[in-house]
Amino acid sequence: MTQQLIFTSDQNQAFEQFLVFLRAHEARKVWVLTGFAGTGKSTLIAHIVRQMHQEKLSFKLLAPTGRAAKVLSNYAGFPASTIHRHIYFSGGELSNQGLSLAKNLHKNTLFFVDEASMLPASASFEANNVLEDLLNYVYSGENCHLVFIGDPGQLPPVGQEHSITLLPKLFLEAFPSLFIWHSHLSQVVRVKENSGILSVATFLRQKQTYTLPILPKLKNLEDATVLQIHGGEFQDYLEQSIADVGTDETILLTLANKRANQWNLEIRNRLFYREEVLEKGDVLMVVKNNYFWLDPSSKMGFIANGELARIERVKKFEAYYGFEFAELDLKFVDYPDQGSITCKVHVQSLLEEGPNLNRDLMRKLFYAIEAEHADIKNKQKRYKEVLKNPYFNALQIKYAHAVTVHKAQGGQWAHVYVDYGFVPEERKNAAYLRWLYTALTRASEKLYLLNFPEDFFETN
Repeated sequence: MTQQLIFTSDQNQAFEQFLVFLRAHEARKVWVLTGFAGTGKSTLIAHIVRQMHQEKLSFKLLAPTGRAAKVLSNYAGFPASTIHRHIYFSGGELSNQGLSLAKNLHKNTLFFVDEASMLPASASFEANNVLEDLLNYVYSGENCHLVFIGDPGQLPPVGQEHSITLLPKLFLEAFPSLFIWHSHLSQVVRVKENSGILSVATFLRQKQTYTLPILPKLKNLEDATVLQIHGGEFQDYLEQSIADVGTDETILLTLANKRANQWNLEIRNRLFYREEVLEKGDVLMVVKNNYFWLDPSSKMGFIANGELARIERVKKFEAYYGFEFAELDLKFVDYPDQGSITCKVHVQSLLEEGPNLNRDLMRKLFYAIEAEHADIKNKQKRYKEVLKNPYFNALQIKYAHAVTVHKAQGGQWAHVYVDYGFVPEERKNAAYLRWLYTALTRASEKLYLLNFPEDFFETN
């Protein structure tokens, strides 16, 4: 494999280490490539992938979400899949409540995993341990290995202090059988068309060690890619963004689900004049994995947490079991070849302050459906009947005009609005800067800083 492009010294060193990693004989080897925004991770990986393709070496491109897979595919130039879609399958009577690990039939294959900072180090009460399952899947194949790519400046998984996949010491402590090579890119490669975004993001990232409850001041906002705007200007700017790049490429990012709900209602009312709770054209985000509505052999396989969908048709609203549901025709934004699907959704989930419907509400729904099958004396058989119920399997959704940064992580939009919101003094610390850095780096073309206080900016 040859080096043909002109790279930074960081990229050259990383490429040389990749070659060492590639030739190594260890059975469970991982190459971890870290780098902050604008340091050339994408350029390097795209080059490596093209070289492997030319030399007929086998590889697969994976990412945690559909949007992240789309971003990876765009810069690498080859198809990418979600991790879930590739390593799991749903099948069997209880498939709507979980996934089974697929068998790795690949040989001599290198698996590239982008946005690795999003991979949690442990399982939640309702989800698989994706990181552990990914490792088991890859290394069960013949001479298969892993490359993790990520930005250590971004937010760690929800509820965790670190992204262990990007920290070799912690990674090895959790998985001592691995052999890890680590390359880090720190030299920022300025890209003319979004240099302003990179400048602001780099400045904030460099201040993440800042511990005093005083935020550093942003400067050099003369670049047209970064604009400071206020609430009174928001609607005009947002309308222009939607006219320029469309609703699928425009998003507002904020701190909390409650504030995202407020923004979504305002955007729907003021910009789209929508009065019904769900209408044709609404963009929604799925907030919990769902294995019920899609054929497992379809391109998507299942509907993953974080997927974006546009309403093609509202067929009907229904009230059952003390809940309100809607039947919709949905088109998934990042899967244009999938076609629209008809499914039921939980209307109540739209404005819940939590990330999705809480366990108490789901338990209430479960028992209400179970009561319909009281004639079935066998408890396990009743349970299976509930699992087959379309209302129990209704999609949990949020409006997707405004979302939290955690929900947006891994994705990229052309125009991104970042809402300052209310930040208590105790939140003005390095953790907030990490949140802000993650938010800013979701923008590929234009970044709008909304309602940021004047003292956040350096006066000329």
